[in-house]
Amino acid sequence: MPEVRPSHVRRPRSAALIAALALAFTVLAPGAAQAAPAKALDCPTPSWGKMAQMFLGNVIHTNAVNSQAPGGTLYLNSANGYTMKLTHTGDVRPRTRAVFDYIDPATGNLVDRHITNPSRSNGVIHHEPEEVQLFFPAGTVLDLYGSFEDECGAGYQRILLGQLQVN
Repeated sequence: MPEVRPSHVRRPRSAALIAALALAFTVLAPGAAQAAPAKALDCPTPSWGKMAQMFLGNVIHTNAVNSQAPGGTLYLNSANGYTMKLTHTGDVRPRTRAVFDYIDPATGNLVDRHITNPSRSNGVIHHEPEEVQLFFPAGTVLDLYGSFEDECGAGYQRILLGQLQVN
C-alpha cells in the first residue's frame, strides 16, 4: 500500500540544494553578508616547540633552543637564581600537550621532564604558565628534547632541540 503523506508536511530538502540556494543568495544578493571562511590550521607552517630562558618575567628569545632550528645551546648561570628559569612554549595540534625532556647525554637517562598544559584552540602553548625554576649545579650539560603532535598531519614528533649548559 502506498504511503500517504499529509499535504502540510514538507519533505526534507537535500543538503546540496540548501547549500546551492545559500550560495546563490550570498553571491547574488546585493549587500548580503558574506560568510567567513572556516578557520584553518596554520599549515603548511610546521608545528614547533621551544625552550627559552626567562628573566624577570620576560622571555630571552636569544637564549633558546627550538625545533625550527635544532642543535643550539641554551646557557644558564647557576650563580643567579633569576637566570635559572626556563619556559616551554610552542605551536602544536590544538588541545594537546607538549613534553620537554632533559636527558643526561652520557647515560641517556631522563633527568627532568616538563609536560605543558593543553594548547589552546589555535594550537599555541603560551609561555607564562610554563615557566619553571631549575636547580642544576654548574657544569651540568643536558640534551633537550621536545615532543608534540604536529597540527598539519605529520604525526607525533620527538626532536632533539639542543643542549642546556649550566655555568
